[in-house]
Amino acid sequence: MVIKNESLKWAPKTSKFCVLARFSLALILMAVLIGFGGCAGNVKPKPFEEYSESFQKMRTGADALMELDYQLARQGFVDQALRNAMKVDDVSLTIDAKWPHKWQYNNEPLFVKVRKAQKALEHLNSQFAKYTGLLIQISGGEIVDQKRFDKLAADLNKNSKSAVQALSQAGGGKISLAASEQGLALFSAAAATAAKAYIDNKRKEELQKTITENQPVVDLFSKLAKQLIVITGKNLKKEYASRQAVIASKFASATKQADKEKWVVALIDFNNQITDGLDALKALNKSYGLLPESHKALGESIDKDFIATTIRELNDSGKNLNRLYRDLRK
Repeated sequence: MVIKNESLKWAPKTSKFCVLARFSLALILMAVLIGFGGCAGNVKPKPFEEYSESFQKMRTGADALMELDYQLARQGFVDQALRNAMKVDDVSLTIDAKWPHKWQYNNEPLFVKVRKAQKALEHLNSQFAKYTGLLIQISGGEIVDQKRFDKLAADLNKNSKSAVQALSQAGGGKISLAASEQGLALFSAAAATAAKAYIDNKRKEELQKTITENQPVVDLFSKLAKQLIVITGKNLKKEYASRQAVIASKFASATKQADKEKWVVALIDFNNQITDGLDALKALNKSYGLLPESHKALGESIDKDFIATTIRELNDSGKNLNRLYRDLRK
């Protein structure tokens, strides 16, 4: 006996209209979800990595340049001391009898001032490198806790303030700082607020705001570094004039052909060293000039697969500095 399922007769039929309506609703929901997802998790860390890597290349070139400047100033002092024994008194120290940790030069020579400038720029560069590294951590989602961010940002700002003060002192009063600039914090309060909002919500708009709010700080960093480059260039030119005069004098007083040839070769080598140093100064000045615009481009590259032109220019500039650095080491 065959049993018929009478209930099937009453099963409602699905119309084509209902199927279409359900499909349309599903598409709308997918679009909404994709839209929210794009705001929350579509950040590309590559531009931040490229920016940081480019700056690291700059640091290498800057270190080489400042070391060259120091060596030139130091050798210039030695040459002068050989002609005038009184110059030796300049490097003699006066040590406080009551406080042995306090001391000063009788007459601080140029090479000591250059060394101070070198250390100050290294310190400032170190803090900016940490800033670019912190941006990578934020954009890549490595920092998920606000307390950790607060600690990293506070340490960065504390060290950057001391770096700016050291830079001002190294400039010998030639780098003038406004009251607001003396306490330079590489992560401003407004930028920190935006960064913490991004850590919580992962919305690209908040990361873009972080970059925008911190742009004036990066502009100031570039300005201070370029001021020190100008001072370095003046020191380089001063030492060239001093040592070139010594070499020319030794050439003029030489009586043997071999001795004259030796001093001509010495001058050619010295000229090559100086021109390399000046070329490095020019490239370094360009690199620091690119930092603000390339930093600004980070906000525009957050959700892009390509690297902004200014960031690529910064990278190329860093490569050029490293090429000069290798030449200076030869």
